Amino acid sequence: MAKGGIMERAVIVAAVVLSLVFAVSVFAIESSQPPGATAPDFDQMKADLLKKLDDRMTSLQKEKVCVQAAKNQDDLTQIIRKFC
Repeated sequence: MAKGGIMERAVIVAAVVLSLVFAVSVFAIESSQPPGATAPDFDQMKADLLKKLDDRMTSLQKEKVCVQAAKNQDDLTQIIRKFC
């Protein structure tokens, strides 16, 4: 019975230590942001995402034009290398 009690305490102590380590590391990550830096607001995040989508759509349109103009397998291989 004594060994069971020691094992239970060891497991509890290990769990507490791991919880503290996790909590401290999360706090350190959150506080690593430079002072004065703020998270982007909704409008900025939305604008950034829309720009990325426009860039991807432009790239896909260029790739589509190249695929449509391909005459053979070698052309397609070159397109894949260029865009993928």
